[in-house]
Amino acid sequence: MEKRSKFLVAALAAVTCVSVCVALWAILGRGPTPVLPPDERPAAEENAVPTGDDNGEKMDQPEGGGAVNITYSNQVSISLSEGTAQLFFSNPSRSNQSMVLEIVIQGTTVAQSGALVPGTQVEILPLLDAAKLSPGGYEGKFHVVFYDEDGRQAMLNTEIPISITVTE
Repeated sequence: MEKRSKFLVAALAAVTCVSVCVALWAILGRGPTPVLPPDERPAAEENAVPTGDDNGEKMDQPEGGGAVNITYSNQVSISLSEGTAQLFFSNPSRSNQSMVLEIVIQGTTVAQSGALVPGTQVEILPLLDAAKLSPGGYEGKFHVVFYDEDGRQAMLNTEIPISITVTE
């Protein structure tokens, strides 16, 4: 009878240990929650500055569609000590849609802008709390979400490959 009691205690201890491990994984181990762009255009990006290219002409667009013109650099520098990403991304005045820019590394959004309305550009974005990076080089992407003139998210988004250098 004593062997049976020891076996029962050992089995219950193993089940308890496995339950605790599963609970910890469920709470801590799933990875960061992705950042989702809103369905409605968010507030304007606070770090956006005018492009200085306003000649008054907009691009032609099909009825019910949009037209965008993007100017960017495919090199991004991230400073962990400053908590910022340095980049160049412009939504020229000729565009007919606003944009939200995300910097994505290995499936994780590490920085996200507010709305870049036509005629604005951004050169610095704060890192999100989900950004757990080490110094080094990364291949990433700009994920660009478009918003029509009424502020609703457009049906198409785009991804642009970029090279990212992370420093302390």
